[in-house]
Amino acid sequence: MTALDLDAPCIEHVGSKQKNGYGSRWFNRPGVGRTSLAHRAAWMEAYGAIQAGLTIDHRCLNRGCVNVLHMELVTRGENSRRAGGVEAARAKRVAATKCPSGHEYNDENTYWYRGRRNCRACRRVTNLAYWRRNNAA
Repeated sequence: MTALDLDAPCIEHVGSKQKNGYGSRWFNRPGVGRTSLAHRAAWMEAYGAIQAGLTIDHRCLNRGCVNVLHMELVTRGENSRRAGGVEAARAKRVAATKCPSGHEYNDENTYWYRGRRNCRACRRVTNLAYWRRNNAA
């Protein structure tokens, strides 16, 4: 549908961005206005609706890019394979040395549950908050 041109520079979305790096913007669809991902809105303005079962792949690997010349419609499976899929996500988790709250993953602070590494310090905070909520009276 579109010719890829990865030599063209990325066009960075200048509006609000989500935590995962994707741009977000208001998009007026016929009869309905709503917030949409900026790259999806850019695609629909340039080429029209996105066919069911397809998603947009950023070939430039820049989630904030809204240059439609860097995008390609692919299946979700293909998009996942290009990104490294499950193996890449697992490798990223294994390589982490700290939990999302910043506590070190070490022998004293780590426990395993259902094959996943968990932080004891975060669990203590969660348990204490639960106890306080339920024993406030």
